[in-house]
Amino acid sequence: MNKIFKAVKRQINVLRGFPDVIAIEPTNYCNLHCPLCPAHHDYLKDSVKYGYMDLDNFKSLIDQIKSFIYHVSLSFRGEPLLHKQIVEMVRYCSENGIFCFMNTNGTLLNEKVIKGLLEAGLGRINISFDGLTPETYNKYRIGGDFNKVYAGIKNLVQMKKEGGYSNPEIIVQFLILKHNMHEVDALPEFKKELGVDKISINRASVPSWLVDRPEIAAELCKKFIPNDDAASSDSRYDKGRIQVPSKRCGAYKRLAVTWDGNAHVCHFDNNGDYNIGNLFEGRTFNEVWFTEKNKKWRKLIKNKQLDICKNCGQTLAYKATYLKK
Repeated sequence: MNKIFKAVKRQINVLRGFPDVIAIEPTNYCNLHCPLCPAHHDYLKDSVKYGYMDLDNFKSLIDQIKSFIYHVSLSFRGEPLLHKQIVEMVRYCSENGIFCFMNTNGTLLNEKVIKGLLEAGLGRINISFDGLTPETYNKYRIGGDFNKVYAGIKNLVQMKKEGGYSNPEIIVQFLILKHNMHEVDALPEFKKELGVDKISINRASVPSWLVDRPEIAAELCKKFIPNDDAASSDSRYDKGRIQVPSKRCGAYKRLAVTWDGNAHVCHFDNNGDYNIGNLFEGRTFNEVWFTEKNKKWRKLIKNKQLDICKNCGQTLAYKATYLKK
């Protein structure tokens, strides 16, 4: 009943004009160098600064949004587990009735971190693991360690079970790439082997923010994006051209907050081209969110008419296909 009540209240708050999900970035640093990822610093503008969110700023933000936000993603451009106070962030969300989840590359899932996340009440964890062998894994997760991530997932599953925890929901995200397509058929067995709750199959894409660097985009597309007939339904590309969904985009109901407090209108606005204000410089959440500029941009986003939408196919990639077995 509590879940139903929260779901109804969440929808009411969306109708009142509040976002339904906020992504809060603990850090934009990452310990890997995945070629298609926005954390790949070579893709971002020189104006983008790097750092770690101050815990007091984080708590202040949660205090402002806890009455109308029930879902917070502790992920944006970087690896959240790099933040030394990530467990405290998760715990503060849980203590304030917020369902907290994160996306991680899983390389830092040691026993201490796992124990902390379990006890803090993490609601869901999405772990990127797109290779069933070290050879396929290492081709994309540059700087990663297949065996370390595998062991981390197994430990997480075991410690969750032994501790009697109902959460987090453990999801392995498998990104379909040219070199790992042959492993897709083996994923149901791999799911059983790992013991995770779900495996999601995601579509790959060359970053849309490389539109002004076509040579690099073409090279990445050739190297990583599946292009044969069998993969056509699992790629955002058709004969090398990006497929942009015609349906309305759900990003108009979301917000991304960077480690230093800047509020981005879209989760894929990695360069901060559409920044509606800073939440750590004396302005309240409502003062930043309920502005005419934000209202105008979100109306355009809803119909995919903002400039950043023109080369975006992200909504296809994030419509994950979950294994049925």
